[in-house]
Amino acid sequence: DVYKAKVVDIFVRMAKDLAGEVPLKVINDGEVTALAAVQKIKHGNVMGISMGSSEGGGYANEDGNLMGWINEMCYIKLDMNPEAPTDPWTKGAHRGISHMYLGQRGAT
Repeated sequence: DVYKAKVVDIFVRMAKDLAGEVPLKVINDGEVTALAAVQKIKHGNVMGISMGSSEGGGYANEDGNLMGWINEMCYIKLDMNPEAPTDPWTKGAHRGISHMYLGQRGAT
């Protein structure tokens, strides 16, 4: 099965190719934002939000450790108007969700 051979362990293989035996972890941009905030303010209990092609989120606990609870926030309903813009990623099944207003799509 091509999916199992090429996709399932893609980040493990990339890490080994890029860094050999050095530990390497791939995390969401929202989690990177939370870690950057912890380093900047020297305090935990931080939620990071990144606004790129959609919205990423991450949470660092009191000790500044990522919890892995929040990753993608692009499907949060912000606009309750029944005529709100439809979401092209779900072929119009959802209206008024966050990535239509925040991040790159909201700016264009």
